[in-house]
Order: sequence, then C-alpha cells, then structure tokens
Amino acid sequence: MRIDRLHLQTAHLEALSEFYAEKFELDVRSVEDDSVVVAFGETSVVFEPSPTGTNPYYHFAITVPSNRFDDAVAWLTDRVEPLTDPDTDEQTFSFEFMNAHAVYCLDPAGNVVELIARHGLPDATGAFDAGRFRRVSEIGLPTPDVRHTVEALEDAVGATRWDESTDEFAVVGDDEGLFVVVETGRPWYPTDTRASDRFPVTVATPDAVDVRTFETLPYRIEPA
Repeated sequence: MRIDRLHLQTAHLEALSEFYAEKFELDVRSVEDDSVVVAFGETSVVFEPSPTGTNPYYHFAITVPSNRFDDAVAWLTDRVEPLTDPDTDEQTFSFEFMNAHAVYCLDPAGNVVELIARHGLPDATGAFDAGRFRRVSEIGLPTPDVRHTVEALEDAVGATRWDESTDEFAVVGDDEGLFVVVETGRPWYPTDTRASDRFPVTVATPDAVDVRTFETLPYRIEPA
C-alpha cells in the first residue's frame, strides 16, 4: 500500500512550517486555505488548521534507507532530541516482527514522528540527508474497536492485517505503507504520556478504489 497524500490537523501551523523547513530542511509551502504542505519524499503531508480549542496530534513514520539508518539517527540527533526508551534510555528501537529499526522525536505540535528503516526495501547510495526520505509509510489510527476498524480498512484498500494483531494493536498494509491501529488511549510508542486519541485523518492512496469514511471515526480513505 502506498500513502501518496496525508491530511492532518494542527493548532501549531506556523511552528510546524518553521520546524520542517528549518530543522528537517524539507520543501514546505503554504496553500490558499492557510494549510501547509510538507514533502516527505514521495508523500505530501497537508497540515490543516484545526478548529478553535482543539489540539490534534498524531503518529506517523517516514521510511529512510536501511543501509543509512545510523546516518539518519545522527542526522536527527543533530537537529532535535530523540525520544528514548523509558526503560533503557536507548534512542533506537528494533522491531523484529517488522524487520525494521526506528528512531523517534516529537515535533512542535506533539506529533510522534518516526524515522524507520525497513530492511526488506532497497538500499540507497550517497550520504544521508532529508532528500533520502522515501515516503510516509505509517499513520496511526486510534479506535475504540480495533478489530472492527481493521476489517473496514482491509475492505477499503485491499490490504491485510499482520499476524501480530491483537484487540489493542494491529498493523494493516505492507512495508511501503500501513495503518497502525491502536485502542484509543494507548500511549503512542515509545512515549508513556502521549495517549492516542481520535483526530481527523485523510489518507490518499492508489490502493483505494473509492472514498471510504467511518461512521464513528474521523477518518477518510480516498483514491490518490
């Protein structure tokens, strides 16, 4: 599954614009409705103004080349303070079930941002910089009913859940793009304080054949 465009809301539009332009050195542009578009490799993330009084935050992951993961960690550490494992203080994380390694940080809106090296994807040549970001390959979707939401997502994009699925956590998709479906209130890993909550998300993917919405969830899947 491929995530070509992602719409998220924020109460910190200016701060996000500056952060991703200056800290991450990404292409950032404003659009007419006061939204900001950030190019994470092949994925455009559109940050839209949130309604007054709301403060949305999300979890999303950006794929980096597997053979440049150590360089990606150093690159990130030069710009922000990475999140650490609350038990070990380690800054990098290994996920055997995903065949991946990751490093995390918070952006000014409190989004839990992950750089992930998926070892099943091709390597890259040359030094690491933001131009090596491949695409956004994960978006978190909290829900009060993980299994029901997983079934709806499978139907919407033709993807399947991974074997590690439980009633509190499930992964739908593949290395190119996936949904991380968690029970509402479960902290976004690796934090123990950023409880997941339901905020509006629109995902544009070529794997969707039509527009799908969710009766009790603020999520929308649409063709790219």
